Amino acid sequence: MQQEGEVGALTRRIALLEVDYEQTSARLSTASDKLDEASKHAEEAERYVGPRYTATACMHALSGIQSTE
Repeated sequence: MQQEGEVGALTRRIALLEVDYEQTSARLSTASDKLDEASKHAEEAERYVGPRYTATACMHALSGIQSTE
């Protein structure tokens, strides 16, 4: 009986870990997409304003990206 309870508890824990993994993977994907978008904005800013003003332009570009969390 005790072993069946332990197996049940481990099965529930595995299910919870799988859900956590799926949520973490989704958040990682979202973060990667945002990073890619920010990188593109930074490259555009550097091309248009030159290296002297790149840091400021990047900050303006990043401020346009809103968090969805």
